[in-house]
Amino acid sequence: MGTIDLPFLHSFRDRHGRWRYYYRRGGKRQRIEGEPNSQEFVACYARIHAQFETGATQALPAAGTFGHLVASYYAAPEFRQLKASTQTEYRRYIELVREVWGHLAVTKINRAAIKAYRDTMADRPATANAALRAMKTLIGFGVDACLIAENAAKGIKALKTGSDGWAPWPPEALERFATESVGSARIAFFLALYTGQRRADVLAMRWDDITDGGIAVRQAKTGAKLWIPLRPELLAELEELTEVRGGQREGTIVQKADGTPYTDDGFGTIWNREQHRLQCKWPFHGLRKCATQVLFEAGCTPQEVQAITGHATLQMVQHYGQGANQRRLAGRAMRKLTQEPE
Repeated sequence: MGTIDLPFLHSFRDRHGRWRYYYRRGGKRQRIEGEPNSQEFVACYARIHAQFETGATQALPAAGTFGHLVASYYAAPEFRQLKASTQTEYRRYIELVREVWGHLAVTKINRAAIKAYRDTMADRPATANAALRAMKTLIGFGVDACLIAENAAKGIKALKTGSDGWAPWPPEALERFATESVGSARIAFFLALYTGQRRADVLAMRWDDITDGGIAVRQAKTGAKLWIPLRPELLAELEELTEVRGGQREGTIVQKADGTPYTDDGFGTIWNREQHRLQCKWPFHGLRKCATQVLFEAGCTPQEVQAITGHATLQMVQHYGQGANQRRLAGRAMRKLTQEPE
């Protein structure tokens, strides 16, 4: 009865034969109230764990409050099993509103309040939409955990961003980074540009994933398994990197000086530093859009592009490549009009 698999949870049997449970971390110990696996026990553990995870010093939130909902979510597998980058993003937006709503009863967090929160960032629609996604996820968890009766955020629409999403890098930025970047940021750049993969998948690429002139990828977001042929430009970079590392080809391709892989936050630091040095502050994900557009410009079909990039739907493939496809088709149309050979 004394063994429950929760982080930082310790137990012992007292002199009366009863099991006692404590959360022990950072030299501190706090007792967990309630019987194991009871609602009181789970809620108490969740509040204490969330307090340590967020570095909060305020009193533990009372049951039934928005603060208690947040603490319960942070301690739950639904949050703990998310990618580190997703956890960081969700915390960023949830903590902003918890400072204001933390003491309120969850019943006070209605549709009007959530829309008002979204609209405080109306001048930054992409940010507002990211905050809304985090709120929908949090409140959806509350419904599933029987902490809230209904999801007041459900059905609230995202704001129009007035853009086509992630911006592809302009040619001059690509040229500057390709010729002047160094270190881990450089090889990550080439891997992203010539495979069309997301940052998490680039950081997960290993040397032993390279076989038969291509690289095997299992996408973290979709679970899709891909094999992507390596372009000569990327092969040349990999060969040069191998020479720099004294022939070492083990572990992840993008790695720290000691050979260990980067966390998303750790890589973000060196990536931002290199972008600042080169005055080239374009989004990493824009390289995925560049790769998609290059494939379309080469005349690839949406299905052929999807085989490389691994986009979940052909609609998304076409959305990413619509600019390039339009240019290619327009050029073909004008050549027909002027009877120029292709």
